[in-house]
Amino acid sequence: TEVANLRAVQMEDADKSIVALAESYPSLQANQNFLLLQNQLAEIQEKLAGSQSYLVDATTLYNARVQSFPYFLFTPMIGLRTLPMPSF
Repeated sequence: TEVANLRAVQMEDADKSIVALAESYPSLQANQNFLLLQNQLAEIQEKLAGSQSYLVDATTLYNARVQSFPYFLFTPMIGLRTLPMPSF
C-alpha cells in the first residue's frame, strides 16, 4: 500500500511537471514524442487505477473471508487478521 501511494504521488508530480513544461513551450505540444509521452502517461494512470481497484476488492474479499464462519475460528491461531482498507 505504501509503495502504491508513493507511486501515485510521483505520477501526479510528473504529470504536473509535464503539463507545466508543455505550457511553457507551445511548440512542444505538437511534437510527436511529447504526444506519445502524454499517451503513455495516460495509459499508466489507467493501469494504476485498475490496480488500486483490484487491491481494494482483494482486501474486501480477504477481510470478509477472515471474519466468516468457520475461518474466524482458526485465523487467530495462525496469525491472520483483517487488513486496513488501502487509501490512495
